Amino acid sequence: MPDERKSMRSRNLKDALDACRSAARNAFSAAEPIYERVEKSLISFDRALARAKRAHNKLDDEKDKALNEAVGQLVGEQRQVIKDGFLELKDAQRRRKGELDDFNVMLFGRTMAGKSTTIEALTDADERSIGQGAPDFTRDIQGKVWEGLSLVDTPGLLGFTSDLTDIAESYIDRADLICMVLTDDTIEPTLFKKMKEVRGQNKRLLVLLNWKAANEPILDDEPEDAYDEDDVKAQIAEIRRRLAEVFPGEEAPVIHYCANAAFEARRATGERQRYLWEQSRMDAVLDEIARIVHEDGRAIRATAPFDGLMFFVQSIADDLHPQLVALRPQKKELERKQREAHRLFENLRAQSASELSTLKQHFLRVNSDLHEVAWEYARGERTESLGSALERAMDWPAVMRKINDLKDSVADGITHNLEHFQETVETDLEAVGSLALGGDFNEPECDRSRAKSASRWEKAGKIGKYLGMAAFGAVALAGGWWIVAGLAGGAAARYLGNKAIKHGKGNRARHQREIREEMKDKLWDTYRSLNDELYDWLQRSTNNAEEIVIKTLREIESASGLLLKHGDTLYDVLQEARHELSRESYRRLLNELHPAFCDGRVELIDASQWMQYRAKIVVAGAEKRPIAGLVIGKGGELIRPVRRHTGVPIDVIEYPPEGLCGKVVADALRPARVASTAVEVGVEIRVRVPKSDARHVFGQRKKNLRLAEDVLGRAIRIETGGQDWSSGRRPSLKKSEKKATGRRK
Repeated sequence: MPDERKSMRSRNLKDALDACRSAARNAFSAAEPIYERVEKSLISFDRALARAKRAHNKLDDEKDKALNEAVGQLVGEQRQVIKDGFLELKDAQRRRKGELDDFNVMLFGRTMAGKSTTIEALTDADERSIGQGAPDFTRDIQGKVWEGLSLVDTPGLLGFTSDLTDIAESYIDRADLICMVLTDDTIEPTLFKKMKEVRGQNKRLLVLLNWKAANEPILDDEPEDAYDEDDVKAQIAEIRRRLAEVFPGEEAPVIHYCANAAFEARRATGERQRYLWEQSRMDAVLDEIARIVHEDGRAIRATAPFDGLMFFVQSIADDLHPQLVALRPQKKELERKQREAHRLFENLRAQSASELSTLKQHFLRVNSDLHEVAWEYARGERTESLGSALERAMDWPAVMRKINDLKDSVADGITHNLEHFQETVETDLEAVGSLALGGDFNEPECDRSRAKSASRWEKAGKIGKYLGMAAFGAVALAGGWWIVAGLAGGAAARYLGNKAIKHGKGNRARHQREIREEMKDKLWDTYRSLNDELYDWLQRSTNNAEEIVIKTLREIESASGLLLKHGDTLYDVLQEARHELSRESYRRLLNELHPAFCDGRVELIDASQWMQYRAKIVVAGAEKRPIAGLVIGKGGELIRPVRRHTGVPIDVIEYPPEGLCGKVVADALRPARVASTAVEVGVEIRVRVPKSDARHVFGQRKKNLRLAEDVLGRAIRIETGGQDWSSGRRPSLKKSEKKATGRRK
């Protein structure tokens, strides 16, 4: 190539790269505080995840499946994803800080596409970096410097499998310009899909079409056969069609050239070198790279720190949100389970307490039997101790069977009603399973002499009665006054005999009552002691089991609540960071690329973006006149460079002097068509739309509505014939609205 042209391009590149370095340093300094806020929130969230993981380990995989999945996804896979992403973010931030002076041009493409050959053609031509078809994956990216640019050869694009995605992203993160290298012999649809997968962030894209068919004709000095014009146009049209499928609205330049011819030119000399270089069309590639750096380099470097961080926070937020949504009802379910567990234990205690009445029935039957037993002792018919008789009457083995049945019933009730915690509860029941069960039984006393004394009085009375009556009867037979004496004596003997018999029976009855009362007292003392011990055991067992269950549920619920709290905080921080990063990125981008913003005719009020979806910018004019034309331009010519840089559609919202109104809201909800008369502006904005149009208002996963809320600073509620919908978010009055209002005043 002519030395004069080369020298001019070098000077232009040097000046442009100097400006790029300054823009990169300013942008990095502005993005650093946002990074620090995100880092702080991520650390707090990870601590909450660690606590939730400890609680999650107590869940049963089968019986707590829904809760397990909701919590497990966050504390397991999602936690690792966030941790890995955060480490990548820290590493990327460190790399950015060390590469503020570099402008990295990354060459992506399938293996053997000519990436290395292109780099070698521009640099030392020693063939050391030209691959032999085997993919090479590494995080240690070493670029070759050309004209102040760092040219980086990346692994074959199809070699980036799912397990190497993070490596691919580390390449992408460091790229300022992506050159997608294709060949005329293979243009695979998979390449474009893979490019979309690994590209991720807002990165400028340049397509290099390595026309291998030109190699032999050029080398054989037949340049007229090198590039068939119709074939080239057809290939470029096909590339543009496929680009439009994966990157809608993007107009990436497509340059065709012959990499090998350029490489051979570097090894030739004189006129042969000049001929090969010109025919390779490598100058067209270099001119396009130089043009991008010169025209868009400052914008690329000024937005790179914001876009890199924005891509991270957006990715984490998008992954985190469905997990938090799934966890929220599970936390309520845990609260319900605590109440249910308490009711179950209350019912179990009541049911078990009622079963104690069966034990009392047994003691009542024994109590009725004590009447006859006491008479046997009072009559002197029993010689065994009262304690032995009482224990036999109580049927202690039957009592033990009832007690064991009650214990089993309580244990079954606990484990059956709360199967989730069966092992934990059973262990607790074993610890309180022993009972004294009347071990301190004191035998009642029985005075056997009273039974003998009563028998003697009764026997003496009978003997005295009958003997006295017989003796005085004989006297009465003597006649005369003896008759009177005999009858009187007989009556006295009968009276005294009956008296002695009655005294003996009375003593026996009193003795029987005393024995019965003593046995009865001991019987009910034993029952009360046993009943109290059983009741205490029941309360202790169920209370301890309930405490374990409630404590476990409360611990999981508390950990889940903490997880939700920090998760919601992190999600809000991520969304606020995404919004702030968008605003700062667009502020720099527009000031670099758009003439109306450069000369102050238009001011950016606010901006928000969802990468790979769309962006919304709120603008105001320095003068009180419509400015949409100044921003968009005729046929979109003014906004097109901005769209090319971001790769997403951009909705321009004009903020009028009178402030927020229905038209501003309607514009913010584009591409949905909303009439300004259907908008009611207040503390909360209400918008009435037909149900069939609601999906356009919401957009993909409510992103369009969320972006509108970002830039308007108000919650927007959508009414569709009796149903209200919102993004589920309540943004505060945005700073930009306050600033815009204050500026107009």
